[in-house]
Amino acid sequence: MSGTMNGMDFVVQLGQKQPDIPCIFVTAAVDEMARAAMAVAREAGVNMLGTLRKPFDPEQLEAMFKQAQVA
Repeated sequence: MSGTMNGMDFVVQLGQKQPDIPCIFVTAAVDEMARAAMAVAREAGVNMLGTLRKPFDPEQLEAMFKQAQVA
C-alpha cells in the first residue's frame, strides 16, 4: 500500500485496531456502492451505525446516534 489512505482503508484499519468505536459512512456514492462499503467494513469488524447521504440534515445524524444510543 502506498503512503496515502482512502476512507475505506481508514475504516478497515480502525475496525482492526478499535472495533468498539461506532462509525457512520457519510458519502455521495450511489446506494449500491454504499452498501458494498458497509459490507466490507462490517466484515472487517467495524461497528457501523449506518450511512448518511451527502448532503444530509443534522437531524438525520442525531437520529442515527439516538437509535444506536451513542449520543
